[in-house]
Amino acid sequence: MIEKYNKQRCLLGEGLYIFDGIPHWVDILDRKIYIGEEETIKVDFIPSSVLFANKDFLILAGDQGIIKLDGKGNIISTKEISGHNPETHRMNDAVFFDEDFLIIGSMSKENPETIPGYIYTISKGKIKKLEKEIFIPNSFIKIDENVLITDSKTKEVFRLDLSREKFDLWTKFNGIGTPDGGCLNERSNPIFAIWDGSCLQEYNRSGEKLNSVKLPVKRPTNCKYSKQHNCFFVTSASDGLSPATKSDLNGYLLKITL
Repeated sequence: MIEKYNKQRCLLGEGLYIFDGIPHWVDILDRKIYIGEEETIKVDFIPSSVLFANKDFLILAGDQGIIKLDGKGNIISTKEISGHNPETHRMNDAVFFDEDFLIIGSMSKENPETIPGYIYTISKGKIKKLEKEIFIPNSFIKIDENVLITDSKTKEVFRLDLSREKFDLWTKFNGIGTPDGGCLNERSNPIFAIWDGSCLQEYNRSGEKLNSVKLPVKRPTNCKYSKQHNCFFVTSASDGLSPATKSDLNGYLLKITL
């Protein structure tokens, strides 16, 4: 069963995080954070991804770096990322291990199709820019001791070996659309939201296509599996599409009950 979860349509919904069964996500273009069905926080920076949330605070990737907010949206701290230029690039997707270690990607604000972005590791306060250039870094799925990172421009998914900080090509998407955000599903297989492809696409751990789930939106952007409700939450975008109709679900958060 697929249903609209919330009442607010996003221009560019993204950056899902599930805490205690409650989805947290952002509208990158409208600079808003959504928590559950009702709560909305307006911010004065560009939020790209909710990295962590609990009852007391949120940690987000933003254009200025890593932003920590209290439950009311007040900024507790901002961690700038050495080597990142917020005038030309913004943070995009990321994976959060804990407050001492995360991996985050940046992309060009104006020309992501021609100007590459970068991958950073932040470990115990030490920031390192990895050598691999990725134009539009997405997905950031933890799998075993590695992280799957997509370049949404080239449709390539790379496996980052954390021990060697080495990127290997894991698979290349050959269908309509391009892989965006993703997660592990209930079978612990990687599954990706396919931008302009109106579906979620499942793979096995060797990078081979398995099942796909058709969605009533053109541009799904991210997905997360909720064990509490045995469902997927899926963000989507409405920006750049035809004017919405009452039945149009583009831009809404979807709930897919299994």
